[in-house]
Amino acid sequence: MNLKSKLWLLLLASSLSSLILLIGIAAVIGLIFNQGYTHHNLSELGNQLSRMMEQIGPDDEQIQQQLAAFRNEHPHIDLTWLSENGELRYATDGRTSDYNMNELMNRFLNMPSNLWENEAEITLIFDWQWEGLQQFLVMSLPSEVMQSSQIFIYIQNSAQFIQLLLPVALFMLTPYVFALFFFLKLNRRLQLLNQAMITFDASGAHEVDENASKDEIGQLTRSFNDMSARIRSNIIRIRELEAKRKLLIADISNDLRTPLTMIIGYAESLDKQIVKSPEEKKKYMTYLLRRATYMDVLLQKLLEIAQLDTYKDRVQLVHQDLGETIRLIAADYIPVVESMSIDMDFHIPEQPLYVSFDQPLIERALRNLIENAIQHGGEGKYLGIFLKKTKNQVHITIADRGPGIELAKQRFIFERFYRGPEGRGGEGLGLGLSIVQEVANAHKGYVRMESRPNEKTKFTLILPYSAKHETQASQ
Repeated sequence: MNLKSKLWLLLLASSLSSLILLIGIAAVIGLIFNQGYTHHNLSELGNQLSRMMEQIGPDDEQIQQQLAAFRNEHPHIDLTWLSENGELRYATDGRTSDYNMNELMNRFLNMPSNLWENEAEITLIFDWQWEGLQQFLVMSLPSEVMQSSQIFIYIQNSAQFIQLLLPVALFMLTPYVFALFFFLKLNRRLQLLNQAMITFDASGAHEVDENASKDEIGQLTRSFNDMSARIRSNIIRIRELEAKRKLLIADISNDLRTPLTMIIGYAESLDKQIVKSPEEKKKYMTYLLRRATYMDVLLQKLLEIAQLDTYKDRVQLVHQDLGETIRLIAADYIPVVESMSIDMDFHIPEQPLYVSFDQPLIERALRNLIENAIQHGGEGKYLGIFLKKTKNQVHITIADRGPGIELAKQRFIFERFYRGPEGRGGEGLGLGLSIVQEVANAHKGYVRMESRPNEKTKFTLILPYSAKHETQASQ
């Protein structure tokens, strides 16, 4: 069942329920809190007595007995029987003298307003025929025994009933019309949102226009628009990364083919003993080793591409001295920086700094940062390696004074397969810094970059740290 059908059923059910509740509650309240006579049931009682008197006929004694019996059943109502000339025939209040005209007329003054006045006497008159002569029955009672609330509607013809019913119907239907209009508009907005969700295409640009509305549907629509925009943005980024990955793999495959061809050529020459002298054979073996080493590097890069998304799953935290790990890594690069005449600025605290980290992953990240600084910032003749502890973090900083990174390119520097056309882009595969970021994320940390071109470039690997590390180390 669709929403529109449910809406119509809801309106119908609510209308019937409200009508039943109105009648039921009014009846219960009337029975409990609004007891007494009404003008309508007094008229019915008087008419019943009149018809009964007319059926009895000219029998004074029986008529008086019926009037007395009625008085016993309704002790608050007094009955007076008058003949056609106003002569008193019988009165339940014990009166025996006739009424004069003034007395009789005063009893009917202020009727029918006495029906709803307090401390007033209500008088009604009925008649019947007795041997062709008109007889009168006067009914009187105090207003206190009437119901405290009564509604009187007098209608002479059907046209007046329609005139009365029309404003009542408009009064009752107006809220439903407004509710129906509101729900239909609500349903239309939901249909637009539902259609947008059904026809959503990550490559398209279909959005629902709900920017002005501040209600829940408007918020839901804006959330859907934001979500669809993020999905499209991510799809575009994934496609770009996939295109870069395919291009990179194609480049690596081409790079593999060239040294492989050379290795095959050198190996065939050695195998067929084309080369005779030991010097030439040694030279060929050197070429073979160099080409094989180059191919091993390329294959290692391919392995890194395949493992980029698995660092979080493979991380194994071990509580160990981070400073000692950095010292061992830095020591491997001393011959390199000395051969390039690079000044090495090394600041690692002498006191052990125990942190929980995965040593192979951290070592890979730090080597990437150090090699990046040497390769792209080596002309600045400076390499800085710093370790600093704060209250909740440890900072590992690798700095150089090379050309730096242009401001426009800094936001792309950690993207996979990003290789700048010049400067620090070099000839790498665009994986080094993205691996550093993945390693930081796997340790619930992050990496920060600051670069002032031709002045100083710093990459800081930030890892979480807690005081419990010191307690565990001391134990």
